[in-house]
Amino acid sequence: MRVITDLKRWAALRRKWRGKGFSVGFVPTMGALHAGHVSLVERSVREHDRTVVSVFVNPTQFNDKSDLSRYPRTPRKDAALLTRAGADCLLMPDFSALYPDGYAYRVSESRNSKFLCGASRPGHFDGVRTLAAKDIHDPLLARVVVLRDGKLSLAIVSVDLLLFSSQKVVT
Repeated sequence: MRVITDLKRWAALRRKWRGKGFSVGFVPTMGALHAGHVSLVERSVREHDRTVVSVFVNPTQFNDKSDLSRYPRTPRKDAALLTRAGADCLLMPDFSALYPDGYAYRVSESRNSKFLCGASRPGHFDGVRTLAAKDIHDPLLARVVVLRDGKLSLAIVSVDLLLFSSQKVVT
């Protein structure tokens, strides 16, 4: 399994796979992987020629910095699980690569984000949506969305529908 931290290398690999006509499944995560994540990766491996898993603890979706600092980070364990599950690539970019503007620009939505977590965690869904709209989430990838709760999926799917109407969202 390849481990990529540089977004230029990731873009080059995407172009190479696209040129070969590969279907690519994409499983976005925040790491600290468990059996639920593994089942999504295994599904992607079955359904696609290549499977990429991203691990990125997105600070923009935490309005309480102490929650961010307590969030578990287990990169070695995650890599071992992904290798066993058959992932082709682990993408682990850093904040400055994904937010070269320092998060000056964001994707906001003013209706659905007032409910659920959005009512008590201002800015949470802006962080989720902004990351979903980044180039890391190529619209030509099939995405295996984590349905651990409908709130996160609603945020991601709303960006997909807004920006990438041709993208297939697998749930």
